Amino acid sequence: MEYSILVSGAVFFVPFFLLSALGLWAQVRFWSPIAQTLGVLFFNRAAARKVLFRGVLGGDAALQAQVGIYRLCLTVVYAGFFVLIALFLGAVAFVFLGGVLALSYMLTRPYEIEEGRR
Repeated sequence: MEYSILVSGAVFFVPFFLLSALGLWAQVRFWSPIAQTLGVLFFNRAAARKVLFRGVLGGDAALQAQVGIYRLCLTVVYAGFFVLIALFLGAVAFVFLGGVLALSYMLTRPYEIEEGRR
């Protein structure tokens, strides 16, 4: 009995933990150099959200490539979370959180290079 509770807990929590660790690694690995280039703090969530959801207006090709890799990596992490949510919590939770993510995308404007210099 106790063994089955442990296994079911591990089946539920381990994928979420691994995806969270992958998301943290992606933030440190990819967002840190972009934040330095843009002149914002690493912990600036507003800038990270704008860059993640809508990209960067202006900037050179190298910055655009970095932003593309950052957005791709976190899109994979979000897709993994959505698969787990659909499996463990069902379609209603999937649709609800998908709607919240879509609203966040629609209400976010792109990050402009001049914003970091103000």
